[in-house]
Amino acid sequence: MSRYLKPKPAKGLKNLYLLHSNLIKAYIDTLKKYQYHL
Repeated sequence: MSRYLKPKPAKGLKNLYLLHSNLIKAYIDTLKKYQYHL
């Protein structure tokens, strides 16, 4: 976990935010697909 605490907070936060939004988009798309199958 120590490698995540290196002093590059802005880039790390931006990458984390982008990763998070992509995961949320994929999750919502998957939910929609499953809703259509139900």
